[in-house]
Amino acid sequence: MKKILLFSLILLFSCSTRNNKTENIEVKKETINKEVKITKKTYNDVIKIIQKGTKEEFLKLLDEKIDLNTQDEAKRTYLMAASYSNKLDIVKILLENKVNIDDADANDGTALFWAINGKSVDVLKFLIEKKANVNFVTKEKRTPLMLACKMGNIEIVKILIDNKANVNTADKEGLTPLMWAVKGKNLNVVKMIVENGANLESKAQNGETAIIWTALNGSYDIFKYLLEKGADLKIKDNYNQTLLIAASFGGNIEIVKTLIEQKFDINQCDNFKRTPLMAATHINKIELVKYLLENNADIKLKDINGKTAFDYAKASNNSKMAELLKVK
Repeated sequence: MKKILLFSLILLFSCSTRNNKTENIEVKKETINKEVKITKKTYNDVIKIIQKGTKEEFLKLLDEKIDLNTQDEAKRTYLMAASYSNKLDIVKILLENKVNIDDADANDGTALFWAINGKSVDVLKFLIEKKANVNFVTKEKRTPLMLACKMGNIEIVKILIDNKANVNTADKEGLTPLMWAVKGKNLNVVKMIVENGANLESKAQNGETAIIWTALNGSYDIFKYLLEKGADLKIKDNYNQTLLIAASFGGNIEIVKTLIEQKFDINQCDNFKRTPLMAATHINKIELVKYLLENNADIKLKDINGKTAFDYAKASNNSKMAELLKVK
């Protein structure tokens, strides 16, 4: 009986000890897991380090084995962020780790576009050196050169042209780098594009050429330059809009004066029967209206909807202009 009791006590103690050991092992496992657990960086965490951190901080991320080609919901990459922020050291690290240099975001912008947008000249040069496509075409058929021309950034335009960017490509609307340069209103950019072979008479889908765009944008210096380079003054767009009508919509009286001196018909209308006088009235340019009236603009002409320049003035609630245009 004593032997049986002793055996029972030994067995009970053994089970209790085994259970304690098991519990201790599980606790130790939990502790170890807590100690080695690494909080994985989110996309936004990495972007913050790219924008505001150092090269050394970014290098630490490589130890976490993050995917360097990660994209957010707009398909923006770490390379794009570094390119925009002019972080050349980080751009070099990314390219050394084989990220895709010509990946495009949801708007079709590659790292090259982002560098141009950020005016990141050093990064731009490095990306080109690493064979980024300077003639990359978006779904809208826009190119890096078009963006640089629109921004009016002469330094970046020169870099792109020196690396064989196409000066005569056209986007979906038929707009060329020269037209985008005209929009950017930087005479030096316009000159560089023209001097590198841009076609002055290329037409957009609506038939507008660079000089029509200039008249619409109201930049007299660019207009004068294109005139000196032999741009066609008699050009009309698909709506039969003359340069004089376009210039009147643009509101630059110096361009209008130049065209009147070139013997333009002051009363010629477009397909909508709009005249230069109606255009000037529409944009509320009273000095231009006065000048056109002094040069025999006809106030009685009507557009396709039967409206005169006087009606345009009334619609704009411009009583002074309406008084000028009232038939007496």
